[in-house]
Amino acid sequence: MLNTMINSSVTMGQIQKQMDIISNNMSNLGTAGFKRKEVSFNDLLYQQFNNQTREGFEEGRRSPEGIRQGVGAALGQVSLRMDQGSIKQTERALDVAIANPNQFFQISKEGETLYTRDGKFYLSPRPDGTGVDLVTANGEHVQGKNGNIILPEGAKDITITEFGVVKVSTANNGEVIVDQLDMVSVVRPQLLNAVGGNKFTLPENLVGLNLNEEDLIQVTNNGDVALRQGALEMSNVDTGKEMTELMLAQKSYQFNAQALRMSNDMFGLINQLR
Repeated sequence: MLNTMINSSVTMGQIQKQMDIISNNMSNLGTAGFKRKEVSFNDLLYQQFNNQTREGFEEGRRSPEGIRQGVGAALGQVSLRMDQGSIKQTERALDVAIANPNQFFQISKEGETLYTRDGKFYLSPRPDGTGVDLVTANGEHVQGKNGNIILPEGAKDITITEFGVVKVSTANNGEVIVDQLDMVSVVRPQLLNAVGGNKFTLPENLVGLNLNEEDLIQVTNNGDVALRQGALEMSNVDTGKEMTELMLAQKSYQFNAQALRMSNDMFGLINQLR
């Protein structure tokens, strides 16, 4: 009975983590560029009880000898699903959707490089009056081939081509090419470190993983870049699938809670015996 209680309590804690991940997926249903996470379970180590000492009683047996008793289940892996989300037309010049499922925008905050699929950009006037920065909703600088993308003062009619070339019209020089979005392809997205706000960084322990930055991130060639101006890539969360997974997780949680409750009741009966 004690083992049953341990198994149930351990598994309930892991199922709660699964429900938290599903809830996070559903809460970001309308978040541009959001990528859902998917969990899988593994059995924990089991205990082997060799309770049969007479070999003659085991003749003809096809199942493993003895009794194997597990100690519950645990989350085996939390996978970032990179399926392409639907493209929503916004007709806003600073909205850019990525049509390639493995590519990311590079943005910078206080010298740290971050990666995101959210292409909802804004203009932020520079303090020294030398132009305007192309930034995210949280103020991170959008990166181009030459660093932070800076548009000239008074720029209008902003155009971002399918290859990421940023063009503007000015009163003095007409159409001007400002820079090109510095897109990257993520080779192993499962190793990215989520830092909140639909942004990712490289793992801190690259050396411990015996990896280099190039093993995870590769610069994208112009011909491979696929962008759409005036549109946003929506999240790849499937509401029906997430609801199904949530209901299955809730049923599993209730089953383990009932097993825990029954074991507790049996201990209570044993303690009352005289």
